[in-house]
Amino acid sequence: EPSDSQQLIDYVKRLSEEPESNIELSAGEFNLTVADERKILADYARSDNSLYIVAEAGNEIVGILNCNGRNRQAVRHVVTLNMSVDKMWRGRD
Repeated sequence: EPSDSQQLIDYVKRLSEEPESNIELSAGEFNLTVADERKILADYARSDNSLYIVAEAGNEIVGILNCNGRNRQAVRHVVTLNMSVDKMWRGRD
């Protein structure tokens, strides 16, 4: 939801600041604005071959899963899959 934009930004910033994180950002490199994030979410919502899922616990975002489909017709079936889970929620049963 576009209303999640600020929480999503905060979540990704926390991930990027983790020393052992495998995210492809260094601390301080993630500089999206709320307007930028809303546009990204709107683009995912309009896409017929991409998906953006947010995991929540209560009102807190604790994970993201997104599949970003390619644009060229010949490879529209190919996606990039990204998944992240908040540090406090990893390794739980």
